[in-house]
Amino acid sequence: MSNSFRNWSGKKRPLTWALIPIFVLTALTVASSLSAQELSLSPATVSLGFENGTYYLKIENIDLDGIPVSAKWGLDFSTANWTLKEASMSVSPDLLFTPDPGIRVEYASNPGAIVDPTTGMIYLYYEDHSQGEGPGAKMIQSSTDGLNFSNPVEEGTLHARLNPRAVLLPDGTWRKYIYNQNDKTLVSESSTDGTNFTRDQGARYTLTEGDNGTFGVYDIYVDHTGGVVMLYVGAMGGADNVRRAYSTDGGNTFYQETDDLLGDKELAHNMKYVDPKTVLLPDGRRRLITMRRGPNGSIPQPGVTAIGELHTFISTNGKDYYHEPGIRLKYSDFTEFEVWSLNDPVMIRLPDGRYRIYVAALITDDSPTATHDAKWVILSATSQ
Repeated sequence: MSNSFRNWSGKKRPLTWALIPIFVLTALTVASSLSAQELSLSPATVSLGFENGTYYLKIENIDLDGIPVSAKWGLDFSTANWTLKEASMSVSPDLLFTPDPGIRVEYASNPGAIVDPTTGMIYLYYEDHSQGEGPGAKMIQSSTDGLNFSNPVEEGTLHARLNPRAVLLPDGTWRKYIYNQNDKTLVSESSTDGTNFTRDQGARYTLTEGDNGTFGVYDIYVDHTGGVVMLYVGAMGGADNVRRAYSTDGGNTFYQETDDLLGDKELAHNMKYVDPKTVLLPDGRRRLITMRRGPNGSIPQPGVTAIGELHTFISTNGKDYYHEPGIRLKYSDFTEFEVWSLNDPVMIRLPDGRYRIYVAALITDDSPTATHDAKWVILSATSQ
């Protein structure tokens, strides 16, 4: 056998038994770093060689649901043990974000965003706080570049296809889902033309006992089978994590399928992934973006403590998600402002193929007329 790599054809089988631990080690090594719930190994280049008295095997470009991984092991015949010699993992440019300069919207929170597939115009939904604290008006502004927004209008004045809070159901109905705090249920409004909405009878979803009477940020979308998926934060103040409910009747009735979608139910409060929102990728997968408070604790204190990391998860079936490596964005990435918290991130795919995150940020308010030391604004960051 030469010292150069030789493609493993499957005809020479003395070490076939050894391939099993190789793939197991690969899956376990990557899974431990990804907190994976689902791994799908696709065909990879497998090469065998001999170097310094040791057989070694190299597997290149193992596709773990979009994350290319390569690894090299050496075999010690005296102990029959494999030793990991090299390992690498590539992160897609789609996952590398740089903060955009400036502020998208002042005195605003709870962003939502959507791209009009016909015109490429970008619409940004937000809650307006320009009139002071407390719940504000639900507004939408538009932009050609996704950075400079103008023409604020109230949410209900635009067609549903321009509203990120509206869902187009399999039967062609547009629906808005609204949480009713009084009776702890999710209700809805529907429209056949995307403009005129009427209240639907009954409840779409009733909180489970484990939700502890709380329902936080949620995302609702149709999967590739025509089922309707709902991801939401429940048991706020307790488990405070993302759950999944599912509807098989066109979004009329949801039933909870799991109360620990991201496997973080038992983690400390500041290390849980919350504020779930998803974006459909061109290849049919779905990416979930979340906020994690991070190691500094659970509560931001302007001038003292800053929190907020944005993490993503990927899904091939629209229901089960596993963590993608690294942190997409954190409060300290923004240097133009003093950022004390990042919350409620959303992600869109821009017309040029890049991705942009819009996120609510608590920043220092140093304006002469400021009545508080910090204010909520919408900031953004764009992928490479």
